[in-house]
Amino acid sequence: METLVEAGIKRIYAVTGDNLNHVNAAVHRNGKIKWIHVLHEETAAYATEAHKEIIQLAGKLKSPSGIFL
Repeated sequence: METLVEAGIKRIYAVTGDNLNHVNAAVHRNGKIKWIHVLHEETAAYATEAHKEIIQLAGKLKSPSGIFL
């Protein structure tokens, strides 16, 4: 988590489950990054893109299960 925090990640839009359960738990323990749960991976991509357009920041990390911004 500290690497993500140091990289300036403030939000993670993602589907909870399977390969991201440990990330979700770490985010909640850390408290410095906001986990935004969505129901589908495409929703995470759309939410990140909308967020980027609103605040003019590019997504920093992308994975099959979620988008980190």
